[in-house]
Amino acid sequence: MLAASSRKVLVTLNFFAMPAAGSTTTAGELQAAKDTLVDQVRSLWNQRRLRMRLLVLDERSRPTGTSRTLDVEFRIRWTASMAGAGYVLCVYPTPSDLPNVPGRADRPPFVMSAAFARSGRIEMHIAATTPPWTSSHEFGHCIGLPDEYNHPGVGYFKPEGREGLLLQRPDPFIPPNRQGNVTAGRRDPDLRTEMSTNPNSNLLPRHLWPTAIEVRKLLNMHAKGVRFGVDVVFSR
Repeated sequence: MLAASSRKVLVTLNFFAMPAAGSTTTAGELQAAKDTLVDQVRSLWNQRRLRMRLLVLDERSRPTGTSRTLDVEFRIRWTASMAGAGYVLCVYPTPSDLPNVPGRADRPPFVMSAAFARSGRIEMHIAATTPPWTSSHEFGHCIGLPDEYNHPGVGYFKPEGREGLLLQRPDPFIPPNRQGNVTAGRRDPDLRTEMSTNPNSNLLPRHLWPTAIEVRKLLNMHAKGVRFGVDVVFSR
């Protein structure tokens, strides 16, 4: 759910929390997982360095020079039933209780898309004892972000509709001219982010691009005689 005012863009995610099917998760463990998720969204994703700029466009979709820069706030709203939720938090007692993931030997927390989830909603599968950073990383998937450690790369589209960027981690099988100017994860801060490296909490403008795209769609759906563009900026 998106809302905009004269001061901020508010993004509300309706979550239903439940013990994972077949698990022995207690009420205390469920509450701990909920509290961790809320705390991480509040302390990291609502930082004020990333802001959204709304641009008024002319008839050719060019900026007119009129704009307003707003803070972005993410908010978790817990629902009393699954019927009112778009997301489900499935909580396990410990990381070892998480299910096996095909193609991996470990049991990582994960977010499952609504198309494949049993609930028909986006599901976050996580343990009550999982470190806080992991909840923050998994929340990034809920707002449309990919894992940035994938091979051969992950792509982002810019909110103004132009082609974005492709991040590709170094790999001897990827020709240098196809590596997107990324040559070494340890030296390039663009590869050490909330979505790539535990426990790095670095956020970059691209991490709000999917949200900005949704804001642009919403604004233009309800605008009367005005077209809007959206950009993401740092506020230092």
